[in-house]
Formats: sequence, C-alpha cells, structure tokens
Amino acid sequence: MWNVATLVLALILAPQSTQESGLVERTSSELVLIDVDARDQEGKPRRNLTVDDFTVVFNGKSLEIETFDELPDCGQPVQRANTWQGLPTPERHFVLYFDLAQMDADGRDIATREAKKWLNSAAAESTRVTIAAYTARHGVETLADRVTPDQALPAVARVRKGKRFNDTTSIERDQAWFDCGDDFERCVREARADHSVTERSLRALLFYLTQLDAQREGKSLILLHQNLVASTAERLIGLNSGAQPRDYLQEQELRDRIRLRVGDHATLLQELAGTAFIGRTKIYPITIPSFNSPLAITLGKDLAHRTGGRTNTDPGAMQETMRFAESDCPSSYRLGIRPSKIGIDNRSRIRIELQGEPLLALNSIRIPDRHDRWVRNAESVLSNPERATDLPIHAALEPRRNDDGSWSLEAVVNFDARILEMLPDADKKKGQWEVGALLIDLDRGKSWEMLGKSAVRVARKPEDPAQIVHVQHFD
Repeated sequence: MWNVATLVLALILAPQSTQESGLVERTSSELVLIDVDARDQEGKPRRNLTVDDFTVVFNGKSLEIETFDELPDCGQPVQRANTWQGLPTPERHFVLYFDLAQMDADGRDIATREAKKWLNSAAAESTRVTIAAYTARHGVETLADRVTPDQALPAVARVRKGKRFNDTTSIERDQAWFDCGDDFERCVREARADHSVTERSLRALLFYLTQLDAQREGKSLILLHQNLVASTAERLIGLNSGAQPRDYLQEQELRDRIRLRVGDHATLLQELAGTAFIGRTKIYPITIPSFNSPLAITLGKDLAHRTGGRTNTDPGAMQETMRFAESDCPSSYRLGIRPSKIGIDNRSRIRIELQGEPLLALNSIRIPDRHDRWVRNAESVLSNPERATDLPIHAALEPRRNDDGSWSLEAVVNFDARILEMLPDADKKKGQWEVGALLIDLDRGKSWEMLGKSAVRVARKPEDPAQIVHVQHFD
C-alpha cells in the first residue's frame, strides 16, 4: 500500500533546440574536457606540444586521450600561422558566489567590498561575471548572469544592502555553540544542528556547480565565505570551553566521539570536487576574517587543492587571491577523455603528466555519473521552485488498482507543445524535449524515475494547442 503523503515528485522538462545539425557533444555524457596550462620555468607557454606529450592517469591507470586542442594563452591569441589569427579575444567566465548563511553582517560588508574592488579593476573586454548568493531561507539566487564587471556592480550592492540577503544563521549558530556551556550532550545536539546547516550550504553549492556543468567553457568560481567548515567536531572543540580536552589523547578521543555521533562532510566535499572537475570549474575560496577563520581556511585549502584553484591562507590576502584567480591562465591545452572509463569511486585521483612530469593532480574526488546529475537537478528544482516556473508543467500521481487487488501508482506529466521551440520541417513543425520525473518513497528509502527524450512533428498551426502526455507506471 502506498502512503502518498511520503512521496515526492520532482519534474524536469528541458526543451531541446533543433536548430543545430550534426553531432551534439554533451560534457555530461560524452566527453570530460580537462584544461591544463603548460609553461616553462620563465612562465611562458610551451607551444607545439602534441597529444603524445601528455598522459592522463586515473587511480594509477593511464587513460586514452580522445581529443586534443591547443588553446589561446590567457586570452591572447597564439601567434602562429593559421592558428587563432584574427579571432576575438576569448571571454573568461567568473562566478562570484556569496555563501551568506556562513557570514555575519561584518563579513557580508567585507565580502561585498572586496568583490567591488575586484570588479572595478577586472579586464572588462574579456571578462564576464555571474553574481550568485546563497541564504538559508531563499537558497541560491542569481543576481547577474554573464555580464561585464561594471554591470555586475549593482548586483553586489544588492547583496550588501538588500534585506533579503541579511542572513542571521551564522550569528544564531555561534550563539548556540556558546550557550551549550559545559553540557556536553547539549553541545552534541547543537553540533548536529550545525552539521545540518553546513550540509545544506555545501549541497546548495553542489547543485549550483551541477547547473554550471551545462556551460561548456572553463569557469572560475570565487567562493566568498566566512565560517564554512568541514568538521563540526573541530568547531565544537575550538569554540566551547566546556568541551575542551585536557590533553592530546583526550582531544583525539573527543573528536572521534563527536564524528561518530555527528559526522563530517568528507563525502560531500568529494562530490563537490568531482562535479567541479566535470564542469571545468576551478574554485577559489576566499575566507573572510572571523574568530573561526583557521577552520574555514582549512576547508578552503581542501576545496582549492581538489579543484585546481587557490585560497587565501592569510585573511589579509583576499584581494591578492582574487587577483590570482583573474591572472591564473585558464588553459593552454584541452584534453578530452571518456567518463565511462573513469568510474565514480569516492576517493578518485586524477593526475595529468607532461612528458612524465606531474602537471596537475586532483585528489579525493568523486566523479558524478549522468544519474547523479539528473537527481541533483531534480533536487535543485525542489529546493528552488522558481527555477521551474518558466515552463507550465502539470503533473499528477494517480492510483491504479491491479488485477490481483493490489495498488500501484502512475506519474502523469502533461504540457502544451506550444512551449517548445517548434521549427519548420517541410509542411509541418517539429520539436524535441527531455522529460523526467523522480518518485521517492521517503519511508522506505526507495526511488523510481521516468527519464526519456521525445520528439514531435505536427501539422498544427503554432497557435493551436497540442497537449503532450507522458505516463510512467510505478509498481
């Protein structure tokens, strides 16, 4: 018997344009593109290298490099005959991501001030900026999308002054830590609550990285945070005098007890790094100074190391690190490998070698497969319903009585074909789309999914309604 109250139905409808012809390459399912920068001891790009000069090693095994391209150097065309000559300077895409659930009011002022400084000096002709902000109440919101640095300034001002972005979660959590005093059991309960807040924050970033996966170019994500930490056990020991150990052995025992009862975010960080890798996104964590900075810097170093970015180990080096993100060459070569030959191990290691010498190494990352990314997109829609309001979709769960007297469910998804981009095809119109539904039984921990690609060719006029219905039977 189904308990409908425990079910969640998540929907994704993605119209697919049919304007392009030929093969369509999808990063998520066809190729993983790896950008690497090869330079000599003087910092000059090494040119005229071939695919035979590079080796990709995954968990100790060499992988075949299936595509190989030489790219412009840091936005400057390669000066060689018939290569990139006369082409416009490539744009670089930067994302300023404010994690406001991990910032107090002073931290928000500092973060927006540093962002404003960076935008005022960024190269306008070759830089495109996206501004995104996360709050515990509203989730991730995009305030500016791929605009010039000067056009991004009003969005940063909104983050600083808008009441919507005045997130008090960080202050409330810090107060709860101090209030638990010598009551260790209460401190553990607060540790669980803190763990949940941090998990939502990191998972929101994971969802956002999954969305960035659809953008083919390499990206640099500047993560502005203040109290984001990976280990709640470390934070409890560091912040509360009632939980302070007497010696090293007691500290280790206490840390292990808290981890056992509360947990940490090691697996989530592995997924973050793997998703950033698939989406060709380097993460540059910028830690805003606070009394919690040492722990936050540790997490920043972890994320930067796993994604190829850099963080500010010195709280005073925020602007220096952001400048490095801008000057850090996105790539001089691009290698393509097949994800089917990678696998999805939790503690994978990717190493790129140039003529036998290590060029890039990313450790402890979990490569998401296609199903992982689909589920995250569905969860992201549930977490941010406004993302799905552009397309009017109707869905229902309908009970069906089986011949043996038992009951099952059917998920029905319905939409009007007029929301699709219908293109001419002789005397008719044609369009194609992807539709999916994820059904989760929260009590039993089971899930079922509808996922498919469809196409339609109709003779109706564009203004005529044409209802399309997808049905999936769930036993």
